[in-house]
Parts: sequence; structure tokens; C-alpha cells
Amino acid sequence: MPLAPWLEHLLLRATSAFIDVGEGACPDPESAGCPARLRGMVDHLPKDQVRLLHLGGRVVDLIAVLRFGRRFRSLDDGRARRLLAGLADSRLRSVRRLHFVLKMTTQYAYFTGEATWKVTGFDGPWQPGPDVPVQPPPQLPSETGA
Repeated sequence: MPLAPWLEHLLLRATSAFIDVGEGACPDPESAGCPARLRGMVDHLPKDQVRLLHLGGRVVDLIAVLRFGRRFRSLDDGRARRLLAGLADSRLRSVRRLHFVLKMTTQYAYFTGEATWKVTGFDGPWQPGPDVPVQPPPQLPSETGA
């Protein structure tokens, strides 16, 4: 079950709200390649988990419409952050879990791209150097004195 376009926009909006790309230090999710990674992540999820993600997206949209009169993907940064913080502070465990899933999914998709590595101080994956010759292990004296 692929990622629906409306849900992709919702997840990108959540990414921008969680990361706070408005300060300019971080690239926006679109230019960081986040949409492709989100689609790839969802493509590897079981169908029941994708359905739950879609349901969670509908819940976030419903809350946004009830609180602010517009869909979540249309909210400005401040309102989106307030809504997401409200999910984290909810009395309902399932709503807090939804916040956690949204945060982990969006941050993983955002920060695994090379465009964000410089912001985090990560200089890239380890590059193997020259081969080190294999030597036999050293001979250690035994404790028995033999």
C-alpha cells in the first residue's frame, strides 16, 4: 500500500514543524530528499501499519480542522508545532503514541539524507583506509609458569 499524496504532504509539514526549518540552519524537507525516503519507508511497512499511519494522519487533520479551521498541511509553523505538542501531552496513550510515530518517522527520513549531515556534524559514513596486514596473535606468558 503506497503512501497517499495527502499523507506525504502532512508528513512533510510535520517534518518542518519538528525540525524548525524556519531558522535557516536546516534545509527544507523537500530539498533534503525527505519525500523519497518517506515513500521508501512506507513501502516497506506491512499493510496494517500503513493503514494505521493513514488513520493517524486523518486524526491529525481532524484535530487541525477542529482547532484551527484548516487542514494540518495548511497550518503555519507555530500552529503546527502547537498541535504536535498537544498530541505529545494528550491524556490518551494512543494519541501520544501517534505523536511519537510521527516524530520518529519524520526525523529519521529527514536526517538520513546527506543534505542534513553537515547540520548535525556528521561527516559521512566511514571510508575504509588502506588494508592492514593480518599478523598472528602475540604470545602471552601463561599464569602457571610453564
